[in-house]
Amino acid sequence: MSSALLPSLDSLAAWRRALGRGVEHFSAVLTDHSLLAAQAQTLLAGVRQQLASDRWVLAFVAEFSRGKAELINAMFFADTGRRLLPATPGRTTMCSVELAKAISTQIDDQLRERRRSLQQRREAHQRIQQAEDGLEFSIASLEAQQAQQQALAQHMASEVDRLSLQANAPPAPDRASHLQLVPRSPTQPERDAA
Repeated sequence: MSSALLPSLDSLAAWRRALGRGVEHFSAVLTDHSLLAAQAQTLLAGVRQQLASDRWVLAFVAEFSRGKAELINAMFFADTGRRLLPATPGRTTMCSVELAKAISTQIDDQLRERRRSLQQRREAHQRIQQAEDGLEFSIASLEAQQAQQQALAQHMASEVDRLSLQANAPPAPDRASHLQLVPRSPTQPERDAA
């Protein structure tokens, strides 16, 4: 149902409730003063019953193929995204049509459907948010791993450079060639080499 029509229906419902309270008060005053005849009592009961029901009659009258069904579809079913009455070129309803579903029930159904749709959107949004959080965590983890790999690669490169320098360096002189061999004299006691 179009949003422009809903406030009018709300106003109509409020007016009907107020009129129902007025009829109830009028009936009570007449009953208190013994002025209410049986026929009037039946009439007032019928009025109260009609005011309490949510049923109302709206008639669309025009010649054949003048857009009555299209107008009804646009007024009452535009928000549902579907056409309840056939309204295509070349097709006419050709008979009286009564839509028996009470307007309040229809509005309740539409509100229920909108709430369900809104809940589904909220759940989808939460799933997207969770996926986004998971992706952000994964990206942060990958960036940390990449930084560790880069640091390790730099360390390995410096170690490779150091080892290649060591491998290409001239060999260190033999320590034995720098040491002088001193013969031991028999008078010197032998020391245990530790």
